[in-house]
Amino acid sequence: TEALAAAEAARKEQAAALERAEAEATHLRGTAAAQTEALAAAQAVHTAQIQQATELIQAIAEAEVAFLQAKQAASAAEAAACQSSQGQLQQLQASAKQAHDLGQRLGVAEAQNRSLEQQLINTSAEAEEAQQQL
Repeated sequence: TEALAAAEAARKEQAAALERAEAEATHLRGTAAAQTEALAAAQAVHTAQIQQATELIQAIAEAEVAFLQAKQAASAAEAAACQSSQGQLQQLQASAKQAHDLGQRLGVAEAQNRSLEQQLINTSAEAEEAQQQL
C-alpha cells in the first residue's frame, strides 16, 4: 500500500505540474496574441505613413515642375521685358512672384516630407521591435 500511496502522490504532483504548464501556455498564448495585434497595428500605421509619404513626394514633384515652369516663364518674360513695354514688365513681376510663392510652397512640402520620413523611421523601428518580441 506504500507503493500505491507513493504512486498516487506522484500522480497528483504530475497533475499539478500539468495544470501549471497549461496555465503558463495559456498566458503565453495571450501574450503572443497581444503582441501580434500590436504588430498588426504598427504595420497599419507604417503602411499609412508610407502612403502619406508617397503622396507628399508626388506633391513635391508637381510643385517642383510648377516652380520650374514658373521660373521658365519668368525668364522668358524678363527677356521680353528687355525689348518691350511696361505692361510686359508687370507680367515679369507677376511671374517672378508666382515663382517665389511656389518656391515657398516647395520648401513647406519638403519640410513635411522630412517630418513624415522621420515618423516612418520611428514606426519602422517600433514594428521591428514588436516583431522581435514575437
